[in-house]
Amino acid sequence: MLCDRCGKNPPVIHITGEGSYCADCNNQLMLEMFGKDNTFHYAKNIIISETDGKMHSFRIQHLILGGIVSWEAQEVGGNYHFEDVSDLNDNGSDVAQRFFRKIMNGVLYKSIEKEVSPASNLLSRGGLCYSLKEHGNISIEEDPESGYESIRFRIDDEFFTPEEAARMLGAYVGWNMKYQIEPTSEAYLGEDEYLVPVKVNRRIILGKWNMLRELYLREGHLREDDQIDFDEGMQEIIEKLIILREHGNMDTAIEAGEQIIEELRHMAGPDEDFPLLDIDILSRVIHKYR
Repeated sequence: MLCDRCGKNPPVIHITGEGSYCADCNNQLMLEMFGKDNTFHYAKNIIISETDGKMHSFRIQHLILGGIVSWEAQEVGGNYHFEDVSDLNDNGSDVAQRFFRKIMNGVLYKSIEKEVSPASNLLSRGGLCYSLKEHGNISIEEDPESGYESIRFRIDDEFFTPEEAARMLGAYVGWNMKYQIEPTSEAYLGEDEYLVPVKVNRRIILGKWNMLRELYLREGHLREDDQIDFDEGMQEIIEKLIILREHGNMDTAIEAGEQIIEELRHMAGPDEDFPLLDIDILSRVIHKYR
């Protein structure tokens, strides 16, 4: 079976009432449908070299699904696999560069330490003792070998059962573990990157907004002299909304963002871009991928 449009490539998506299309034809149709320019200019094949000289070749593909763009990188002849998600309004070339950095972090930074000396409380494979580093990246997947009835973990470029992953924690008996589960679209932790606690909730976000409003929106009007300070405060609010939406309570983030948007509609500023630009940015943040 071949693509209904080009007749050359195998289809990857079927649209009811329309047909079955390969990735390139589907993407072109979506761009035409939404009236968007093609900004997806990037290398479809990349090679990453580790410090020991081992080479990893990846095929990169994006698929436009309405207003969402799904990205995928599969290692040729290997087990590395990466995913990402972007908005159709984002510049495709910029997103591709971000995706490339994610792939590089995932390949070059190892989440597993391997030693020759065996330890009875750790996982042993091929004469090597496996243990997890103090921080890293683990993908949770369905296990095809079990008929997709159980899960497996992809760590670096290897697969592990839950029992094997638990054995790799043997070096940390007596310790505590904090964890944070994220969508596959999130960036990978690199060698010198760590998760840090951040307290954010609706009260904190609206408190920051009320402070900005009292300081800079006197009688509902933003003065030109206060524009820079106000923009810095809005950037902080946006960052907190993103954290709350992605890692906390999505509905709460949307409620807080919509309240700020509604109040901004009644404000005026030194130029015609205010408050329309701020409203647009907030709307994109709280409703992204929905």
